[in-house]
Amino acid sequence: MDEFLSVDLRDLRDTIGAVTRDHIAPKSAEVDRDCRWPEHSLRALAEAGAMGLHVPRRRGGHEAGLLALTSLTETIAQGCASSALCYAMHCVATAVIAAKATKRHEERYLRPIVEGRHITSLALSESGTGAQFYLPQRRSRGRERSTASRAPSNS
Repeated sequence: MDEFLSVDLRDLRDTIGAVTRDHIAPKSAEVDRDCRWPEHSLRALAEAGAMGLHVPRRRGGHEAGLLALTSLTETIAQGCASSALCYAMHCVATAVIAAKATKRHEERYLRPIVEGRHITSLALSESGTGAQFYLPQRRSRGRERSTASRAPSNS
């Protein structure tokens, strides 16, 4: 797969491999056993400059695609699957923001993401299916608002 990665992304993957080996993997069993948020992993990845994977280059990011995400996530997962999942969710959410970011979004979210000061994620769940977002139970009906988005009444 290396032939499909740019030199910069191969270097980043190698850096992430070292971060995984030295900082993430040693605490993997503890993270899973205690059901803990792998904060140390995300901090280490931020310090390595990996949080802006999908942020445009003009904003200091790597402007990388899904192949880069797959390569880095696989590398992290070799040391800690939980950390890899958290990193992947951050990257996917960052890509969503970056896809339609205004200048305000770039300043408020993308810059702090690249600087390692902001972690983002997605909330994907639905009553009846949990996090299985590929099995939706609800349907959109034009411009109607769902009951979940309505303000509670005072009665």
